[in-house]
Amino acid sequence: MELLIPIIGAVMFYILIKWWNDIRSNDDAEVEKTAVRTNESADSAVAMDGHQQTDDDGAEKAADDAADDVYRVTRAVTEEALRRLNCQCIEDKNDNMQISFQYQSEHFFINFNDTNCFVCLTDPNWYEFRADDIDNLAKVKDVVNDLNWYHAVNVVYTHDEKAGVFNIHSRCHLVAVKEMMLDTPYLQNTLSEFFVTHHQFYRLMADKN
Repeated sequence: MELLIPIIGAVMFYILIKWWNDIRSNDDAEVEKTAVRTNESADSAVAMDGHQQTDDDGAEKAADDAADDVYRVTRAVTEEALRRLNCQCIEDKNDNMQISFQYQSEHFFINFNDTNCFVCLTDPNWYEFRADDIDNLAKVKDVVNDLNWYHAVNVVYTHDEKAGVFNIHSRCHLVAVKEMMLDTPYLQNTLSEFFVTHHQFYRLMADKN
């Protein structure tokens, strides 16, 4: 019996050591698997981030292309509408987003933008008066307020300090789409409204004298 005790002890010690080594091996294997999964997740995140960047770049380019298309179509429709009114379009050498033309001997500008189909139609410098004419300035302010309240065409005045004068301009925003510009007399009627505004301005100014 005394001989069996050391043998049993050695066997138990061997079993304990084997059990401990198995636990460490399993832990190491689990750590390795976790590291692999972590690396795979990191690689996947990098790939997804690159894909997201590509998607963002593609969306930005698509938006730019769409804006370019809006500008090209808007400009083509506007110039065709003017051509039908026998107006010659002249592109501004310093601003490719602006054209000028004459209609019934009046000089107009049209300004485009690269985000939508609205254009700004302007009739500049059709009335001028001295900046030191305080009485006339008061009359002009009243008349401009009256016109802007009732008319689609807005009237504005600017101060040219160097020349010492005030200038009067009128302007209006148009929706430059084919259905309105080419299929209806929309542009012609709007241009006519500018001349109505002139007439009303001079009439109201005369009434204040």
